[in-house]
Amino acid sequence: EPLTELNATPSRPIRTTASMHNIAAASYQAIQQLRAVASSSTTPAANAGHLDLGALQQAISTVQAQTPSQQGWSADSFVEQLHQAGAQLSPRQYTDAGLVAELFQHLEQQSMIAPGVKPALRRLMVPVAQAAILEPAAFADPCHPVRATLDKLMRLCDFSEPRNPALEQRVEQLIDTIVSDYCGDNAAFSDCEQQLEQLLAVQQRAYSNNAERVMQYHRGRDKLELAR
Repeated sequence: EPLTELNATPSRPIRTTASMHNIAAASYQAIQQLRAVASSSTTPAANAGHLDLGALQQAISTVQAQTPSQQGWSADSFVEQLHQAGAQLSPRQYTDAGLVAELFQHLEQQSMIAPGVKPALRRLMVPVAQAAILEPAAFADPCHPVRATLDKLMRLCDFSEPRNPALEQRVEQLIDTIVSDYCGDNAAFSDCEQQLEQLLAVQQRAYSNNAERVMQYHRGRDKLELAR
């Protein structure tokens, strides 16, 4: 789909202010914990080697079909659902899954994230948790497609006034593509990250154009007042 068709006319620049940085800082406390857990393990491959991938995929499908509460999954409830669904995980892997749930619950509570996008974020949590179970670096490494996708989503999901329904719908579509296509590899997240990068560029151009129009308006008004 051509991204230029989006009605990309938000009222302020993509948030790089203290509020957005505070969200990221608080959210990535969980990531720091996950990195510490991952570093105490041997290697992701070695840990995954003891994992029943078939049981995990079946459990993930079962949990994905359930509807979480409006506040999203809590860490305890998500881990319990995975266990009841038959996932046979190590204590470290259950911890990783719980940390992902904690991060998404934190994001759920942020008022500056557009409310219309939050249901899609709840759906995204399960594939992100699966990625963290299979590969801790997926969540801890800023250069990993999963983490990079989350970073870009945080920037695009910032609440804006007036709302941009076209942008929100596009973000939901990208999230739902990950939910439907992710099967344990990084291809779905890599593709989403690239498209999010394009969306960010479209938004930034729109903001820059709006700022230039405002400046031109004020310059024109100043000239008119001087002419009088």
